[in-house]
Amino acid sequence: MTKVKITANKSLKVGKNAFIKLHKNAKITVKGVKEKSKQKLIKKLKKQTNAVVK
Repeated sequence: MTKVKITANKSLKVGKNAFIKLHKNAKITVKGVKEKSKQKLIKKLKKQTNAVVK
């Protein structure tokens, strides 16, 4: 899998190893939330994977 789109709301929770085996050149796009909520979600995703998170 090389592209992942996440449409989220403020209550989205990311499981512990949800993206652990994702391809290193994968791109994760977060939509549906803005500002602080989006930054928190991106921070959590970056800890779990070495893919590009936008």
